[in-house]
Amino acid sequence: ESFEVRKEEGPARILVVDDDEDMRLQHRTLLEKEGYKVVEAEDGDRALTILLEDPSFSLVILDLKMPGADGLEVLRAIRDRSDTVALPVIISTGSGARGAEVELLEAGADDYVHKKTSAAKMLARVKAVLRRSML
Repeated sequence: ESFEVRKEEGPARILVVDDDEDMRLQHRTLLEKEGYKVVEAEDGDRALTILLEDPSFSLVILDLKMPGADGLEVLRAIRDRSDTVALPVIISTGSGARGAEVELLEAGADDYVHKKTSAAKMLARVKAVLRRSML
């Protein structure tokens, strides 16, 4: 008998957090085409509220620069809570600031992608992070 428990049944649920509506739509379209379920949040505060109500997401794709709680604050809040400490987070950013990637990875991000990353590369990173989180 196997006692292996999958975290969830059905498609992975992904929370997309970005203040840019076009970016959210772009992520949603890409991810839903692959069969993922997508929930959107327009800012960090909304993302934290959603996660407080339902921490059982498979992945968070998090914009770095947003009004209110920015991506780094949201990431730190996710890592500080016992029910989301292991939740995979990919940071999506439009800036290529030197040192930002290191700071984000040290703060607990699982990966870091530029907003101009191709759809294929973005999807590959999402699948890689999800695959690692299922181990």
